[in-house]
Amino acid sequence: MNPRKAETALRVLQKRAGLPTDVELRNGDRIRVVQISWVRDRGEEYDSVTTFLDEESPGIAFGTNEIVRLLEPRDDSVLWCR
Repeated sequence: MNPRKAETALRVLQKRAGLPTDVELRNGDRIRVVQISWVRDRGEEYDSVTTFLDEESPGIAFGTNEIVRLLEPRDDSVLWCR
C-alpha cells in the first residue's frame, strides 16, 4: 500500500476518536476500535497502531499498511477503503 493512503486511514481513525470503528485487516480479521495510539519508528514508512478496548483488555496492534477498510459499525458503511 502506498504510505500516503495508509496515512489517510490513520487520519480517519484519529478523527473518530471515541467512536466505534470497525477495522478490516489484510489477513481477514475485523476488529472494533474506539481509542488508538500510534507511533512510527525511525526509518519506517508506516505507523503502528495500538487499540484500547477498555482498561481490562489488552490492546491489539497492527500496522497501517495492514488496513483494508474502515467501516461504520452501525450499518457497515465504508469510511475508508484501500
